Amino acid sequence: MNIRPLVATEQNQTDIDKIEALENAEQDFPWSRKIIESCFGPRYQNFGIFENDNLLGYLVSDCIAGEANLMNICIAKSHRRQGLAEKLLTEMFSQIQAKNADTVWLEVRESNLAAINLYEKLGFNQISIRPKYYPTKEGSNEDAVIMSLMLFS
Repeated sequence: MNIRPLVATEQNQTDIDKIEALENAEQDFPWSRKIIESCFGPRYQNFGIFENDNLLGYLVSDCIAGEANLMNICIAKSHRRQGLAEKLLTEMFSQIQAKNADTVWLEVRESNLAAINLYEKLGFNQISIRPKYYPTKEGSNEDAVIMSLMLFS
């Protein structure tokens, strides 16, 4: 397995195609292709973890004014609980520190205990709750847990 930056140009949409396919297969409320396409540019740090040419997971983040925001992370169900998300996050931390970011922010569904446990293991702290932020399959909404991590060089 290898981690590499995800790229998108008018001539090369391969990474966007792979993200879109994984997003639609794995997420209950997937991002649209238009949203995915909007997350490429100088301020974004996007990484994929691949086995051969197969995308097993990806991470989308942005970095502005010394702060990074984890916008999306997705691992194929068949490859979860193998440390892939942690590897992607570690790569993100390295890259954003090189851009002089010292804080990472994220929001996570309160029901996503596996993700919350991983974030806490990596040093994130719960900062706040955003009530009824995420839609559910049942038609209601669930809270988002807002977490932050201070990075030190």
